[in-house]
Amino acid sequence: MNMRKKLTLFLLVFPLTFLSAQLAQVGMTGSGDILVTVNSQMLGKMTMNVPLDEIEFIGSPFINEEFENATIVYKNEEVGNMLFRYNAYNEEIELKESKYHEAKALRWHPDLHIVTNNVPLRLIDFSNKDKQKLKGYLFELIEGKFSLYKRMNVKFSEPKKATTSLDKDVPARFTQFEAFYSRIDKNEVIEISGSKKQFLVELSPQLRKKTAEFIKARKLKLKREEDLVLIFNFLNAE
Repeated sequence: MNMRKKLTLFLLVFPLTFLSAQLAQVGMTGSGDILVTVNSQMLGKMTMNVPLDEIEFIGSPFINEEFENATIVYKNEEVGNMLFRYNAYNEEIELKESKYHEAKALRWHPDLHIVTNNVPLRLIDFSNKDKQKLKGYLFELIEGKFSLYKRMNVKFSEPKKATTSLDKDVPARFTQFEAFYSRIDKNEVIEISGSKKQFLVELSPQLRKKTAEFIKARKLKLKREEDLVLIFNFLNAE
């Protein structure tokens, strides 16, 4: 084997070997119930709820269509870097060691999350606006006494055949939605409604008044991410 082939092989194998060693240091080697891949036991087969290669569709189940850099974190300790994309329709994180490798799905585990662009993507228990108890991935936008999260959700609409010669076939469609969630102190993670009154009632009387004035003075909306970031930064500064 010549030097160039040896170097290429090393570059392909090294990321997985390094990650396996890091996982071993934090006590994850051999945890087959937690992770599933041949060497690191971290990844498994991706879910195929919709056969994307067999249908025409509009939109995307992925929040980021292209793979991006991410840091793997276990129990608040960084254990390695990989490429990721997030399939919000399946609520599944896809990872691969490099662009030359096949993507695999990250198994759900409460102590395991990723960080991308300095934003953690965590598996969290939460309640939606209908008071349903759910578990899924949330982006942690702000961490503090008042924590702010974002959930990306994707709806899939089946294709429809034309019923008359005047109609056209309607292709399948993925439609993306976002919802925001909050946690005060260590309480339950709950969905933020668009109602300012309902949002303020969760605060102490003194903080409620200050926050109401802050929102009114800046004409902030509870359905806009950039406005919620301002509000939660304000809350944590008080």
